[in-house]
Amino acid sequence: MNSKGNIMFAGIIAIAFFIFGILIVGLILPDVSLARGSDALDCSNLSISSGQKIACLAVDAAVPYLIIAIVLVAGGLIVWKIF
Repeated sequence: MNSKGNIMFAGIIAIAFFIFGILIVGLILPDVSLARGSDALDCSNLSISSGQKIACLAVDAAVPYLIIAIVLVAGGLIVWKIF
């Protein structure tokens, strides 16, 4: 396979990885809402401990970090085949 075919194949794999990753993010969002609710971490309460506040921040940051990781891996697949 020539280099153009390799780049196209890597692009198709990267797009598929991106689509499946975004679908997984959609599955994680209800769990994040459940973890932040009053039954679990109770993030809306102002009188929680510092440890719970840090846990709330970590749970809130999970989705953006996952999206960044998906974009980086998908982009890395394309760049890896170009160079």
